[in-house]
Amino acid sequence: MHKKMLADYSKTVARNPKDTGESGYIKKMRLHCEKYSKAAEALAQEADEMAKFHTMRAKEMEGK
Repeated sequence: MHKKMLADYSKTVARNPKDTGESGYIKKMRLHCEKYSKAAEALAQEADEMAKFHTMRAKEMEGK
């Protein structure tokens, strides 16, 4: 969601035609979105690892 938010924000924010760099507004939003995107990806990876662990433990409990 934050990746899309950043892409949309970058397209709609008014830019100075003479400015060839990243505007302060876009930079602030980029840092915000990257922070939340990285956190969400880390949580998803942790959830996947825990799901594997729970599956393994469930099989142990079933005697497999």
